[in-house]
Amino acid sequence: MVTDLKTLSNDKDTYRIVRKQIATNFNGIIDGSDFLWKRFCFHANQDNFDKIENPPTFVEMMEQSFKMHNGRYLMLIADNEIILDYVERHISKSQQQLSRTLIGSSLPDDSITGTVYSEQYTRTVLMDIILHAESNVTLIMRRMDHIYPNLYDLFNQNFDTSEYRKYCRIAVDNLYHRRVHIHENFFCVLLIE
Repeated sequence: MVTDLKTLSNDKDTYRIVRKQIATNFNGIIDGSDFLWKRFCFHANQDNFDKIENPPTFVEMMEQSFKMHNGRYLMLIADNEIILDYVERHISKSQQQLSRTLIGSSLPDDSITGTVYSEQYTRTVLMDIILHAESNVTLIMRRMDHIYPNLYDLFNQNFDTSEYRKYCRIAVDNLYHRRVHIHENFFCVLLIE
């Protein structure tokens, strides 16, 4: 938002930027962005903008996130797998950089019980994620809820910088947190049902 505000040409652009940012951060199943936009217009004494400024579309918001690369990684939540399939295909086709998808396994040998995964499977998936994070790729992750706590620093972009390179810690297991180089163009998308 600050980057957008630096290039302002008039006050109307300010409201357009605010509308876009509210939609980006508060759209969802219950559309909180409409409520917040109306409240913003009311407090800014700009009730006429309430109906003039249309929120950006889902595709526009997604494209903005991919262009900026300095914001948070995307987490997209949908009601069913079909919507996630559509979003995944759209991301793969629209990206200028290579995209890769990792989908959590439902094979019996990979899990100890229905929801607890074996240490070997978890370590293998984490090593794949580490390899992708070190490269110029958009990584799409699906059905990997068991691994997300290990990637806390990556998802929150809690990076250390050394000699102009970004690093973060990824918990490979309970006792070992590997320091991983993060490519400057790496981007991550979580697709969650």
